[in-house]
Amino acid sequence: MTPHRHSKGGTYMIDRVFGGSLRIHRASGTTDKATFRRIDAMLTELYGRGRLDILEAIRDLVVSPLQVLDATQRKGLDRLPTSESIVPLWTAIDAWLVSYLDTFPDRVKHQRDMWYGINKLMERATINATVQDLPRMLLAYKRMCRQKHPTFNHTKAYVQAFVTDTLGTTHTVYREIQAIPGYPKARKRHPVHLTPDEARDVVASMDKYGAEVWALLVTGMNPKEYWGRWDIKADHVAVYGTKREGRYRRVPLVDTIIRPRCNHHRQVANALQHVRPDMQLKDCRNIAARWMAKSGIISANLKAYMGWSATTMADTYQWDELFRDVAEDGAKLRAYLGVTPHKMEVVK
Repeated sequence: MTPHRHSKGGTYMIDRVFGGSLRIHRASGTTDKATFRRIDAMLTELYGRGRLDILEAIRDLVVSPLQVLDATQRKGLDRLPTSESIVPLWTAIDAWLVSYLDTFPDRVKHQRDMWYGINKLMERATINATVQDLPRMLLAYKRMCRQKHPTFNHTKAYVQAFVTDTLGTTHTVYREIQAIPGYPKARKRHPVHLTPDEARDVVASMDKYGAEVWALLVTGMNPKEYWGRWDIKADHVAVYGTKREGRYRRVPLVDTIIRPRCNHHRQVANALQHVRPDMQLKDCRNIAARWMAKSGIISANLKAYMGWSATTMADTYQWDELFRDVAEDGAKLRAYLGVTPHKMEVVK
């Protein structure tokens, strides 16, 4: 490219076309011919390396040719702002979320979690924030999530997906986000197993809500089901479930059970942890399943009582016999638990 000036006192002009569609027509910022030739050679090299993002940044006046030349000499090209990285963050995130979530229309929970994580991060964004501000914002968000490690880890994954699709994995913004360590995953907690006598000791030790814990133990309901809809019938508990049709089930009626005396299961969980800090309410469901198995209830019936699907052909063939076995299975479970047969009822 022959050096020429737009005006007598101006700098040399760049006028080049790359790939037939990318044209750079702007002032170089220098009046020195040797520097201008270095800029010209640099543009050729950038095109040969496929760095169209830098060429577009020069074209769009995001960076000057002299800035790029200096960054090339210092091997700092990836730290330069590009046309994509200076897009307003709100605009870029909204456009990406719409296209990304359209790809997974059936993954409702995934969409809800992603919206929640991104929106929580964006609550800390200023009006003028750009994509380049994401590493700084994510680092500040991490400090706010000291008590919510999974929340931060999921949000970081969503942000990395956004930057990967928008800027690519070679961009400095991606590398800065990747360098922010996530919180370590919590060690998997082993479920608690209790014998019937140990369970009675736990229930008796609770100042209040012991009867609620016992109801969970003898029915196998999870907390949401227990605080939801269920009815007492002649020889079983009709549980209407909260997840899917398979969770609508009959459970043997073993002992008198009580309706929840509080509005939320958190109150019962707190009372339980005062007595057994290592135990959670969901352990009651696991314990109930173990008791059923040890009492001699066959696998197909146990799965039906717990709301699990049949996993073998034998389970499927035995499924039709289930409703004739409820009373018999209730007797087996009462014998294992040491519960004396009596008139069962629900205490309101």
